[in-house]
Amino acid sequence: MYTRDIFICYSHADAVDAARVAAYLENHGGFTCWYAHRDLIESDESENPDSILNEINDCAVFLFISSPNTSDSQWVAASHALALDKDRFELKIEDGEISNQAFLSCYEQLSRLLKSEIQLDESYDEENLSGFGKRLVYIMILIIGVAGAVLTFNSLSGRLEEQMIAAEEEAQPNMRVLLTERAQEGEAAAQYEMGRLLMIVQDFDEAVYWYRKAALQGHRGAQSELAINYHRGIGTDRNHIQAAYWFYKAGDVTDPFYQFTIGQMYRDGNLLDWNRELAKYWFQMAAENELSEAQVSLGFMLVEDNEFEQAIYWYRRAAERGDVYAQSNLGLMYSLGQGVAPSQEEAIRWFRLAAERDMPGAQVNLGWMYEFGQGVERDTEQAAYWYLRAAELGYVNGMNNYGVVAYSKKQYETAIYWFRQAAERSDPRGMGLLGYMYENGNGIEQCDESAIFWYEQALMHGQAWVAERLQFLLNDLE
Repeated sequence: MYTRDIFICYSHADAVDAARVAAYLENHGGFTCWYAHRDLIESDESENPDSILNEINDCAVFLFISSPNTSDSQWVAASHALALDKDRFELKIEDGEISNQAFLSCYEQLSRLLKSEIQLDESYDEENLSGFGKRLVYIMILIIGVAGAVLTFNSLSGRLEEQMIAAEEEAQPNMRVLLTERAQEGEAAAQYEMGRLLMIVQDFDEAVYWYRKAALQGHRGAQSELAINYHRGIGTDRNHIQAAYWFYKAGDVTDPFYQFTIGQMYRDGNLLDWNRELAKYWFQMAAENELSEAQVSLGFMLVEDNEFEQAIYWYRRAAERGDVYAQSNLGLMYSLGQGVAPSQEEAIRWFRLAAERDMPGAQVNLGWMYEFGQGVERDTEQAAYWYLRAAELGYVNGMNNYGVVAYSKKQYETAIYWFRQAAERSDPRGMGLLGYMYENGNGIEQCDESAIFWYEQALMHGQAWVAERLQFLLNDLE
């Protein structure tokens, strides 16, 4: 009926005992066994996790080897067995070994459940059989006689054995009900195992519910599992900030992306209290793991702290790996001579690398270098080219700069188009320039009211230069 009789699950510390039990059950009991490390069953990195569940499903009985080092062992055993509706047994290791009594009790139950007679191999090798095995052999020989008497008695008493089995099964607690009750009562370990059980049967939403319950009580396993669910979007929307938070709470932050995200949370006060120094700490951890986003963010904070040489170091590491933000920022540092000897040629080199990969800030900076002849021969056409590329990417500085170049060439309608594009994106400079076009009627019908409207908008957004023009128009209207 089954491919194998018994599936044996064990922790790393119990591997030797699991192998010994499996060998004895196969060699002396005639059972067939399949056994695996518990981490293999739970691993998300196994090549085919479904194949492991199939192995469990193809076995009649789930046998769990547990020791004092196995945390929450009864719930671990229950979750997998209950998920697949398997009969389960647990063998406990106490004082470094499985007691004869525990093993014999388990052996008898397995034999009865699987309808397999207890068989002893009389040709065992005394030199190779462990002391544990020897004791079992002697005891099992005695049991044969007792078993024979019991079988004779049962044959005379009709259904006595079946009644005893039914009574024993009725007396056993329903582990799933017990697990649910303990979880509902607030026991974190039971809530965690409820989550694991529900993940196995693919009730993901409910699994996340119980993981969160346990995680909020500080259960590190639940915190780690909840983080994984947020990371993958299983049973909940994908949320990298929540994932990073729970990885952090679980003390399981080895991924540089999540180190970086924790830095962002500290920097922005998102979930974690605002703390600039801790933000820098986490950015540096991720930066040292070669995450370019973290290297750029760390560099930016170092610039704010006037630690220019350190900022140059991190910008360069990211720039040399192809990060366009780092390349653009490094170009700016060379242009301003911050933390490095000023070099317009180096500035242009880094700006160009980023600009050619459509980094709009670098495109505007490169255009500015061409427009004013900084480190390169002055070239208005090249300036306009790079400004336009940035404008077409939606970058307001590119829109405004290209509009100014168009205005200088008396291409007023083009200038108005780009000034309006910037103004409608709430850019104060674009608002002011559009107001100026309305005031002077360049390429558009002159309109003081429209000019006043855009000047007022620009002034409210901090564009101070429009104040004089606005006051002049207001006085004129009066």
